[in-house]
Amino acid sequence: MSIMTRGIIGQPYNLAMHSGLSRRQFYSHAQVLLADHDSARKHWQNESNNVQALVAEVGRLKAENEALREVMSCVVNEIPGHSNRNGNAPGHCHAIPGVWDRGNGAKTGTECGWCKVWNAAVAMSKEAIND
Repeated sequence: MSIMTRGIIGQPYNLAMHSGLSRRQFYSHAQVLLADHDSARKHWQNESNNVQALVAEVGRLKAENEALREVMSCVVNEIPGHSNRNGNAPGHCHAIPGVWDRGNGAKTGTECGWCKVWNAAVAMSKEAIND
């Protein structure tokens, strides 16, 4: 039992009587108040732990984002001087940028993964320059 609990429960009977409550009623009300206080304290401790966990998660996501930016920067720097002409990755010349042409079997009409990665890398490196 905390010091506060002992203080409330151990108050003199005449203080309890000022409120018009019997000693038993006063004690009962004090117990409810203490339970509410303990419940609220536990709730806010849990909320504090949740906030700390969220802050840690934000830090982890920022680090992951930075690592991804570095990888994407490496992709762009791997082929120096290549301009992102027409939305195709280096070595690709799709008629529709980033989409496989006819004659590519099952890939025909589907998104080209290398073009998608290249375009994302170029966009991320432009964002990094603007940040």
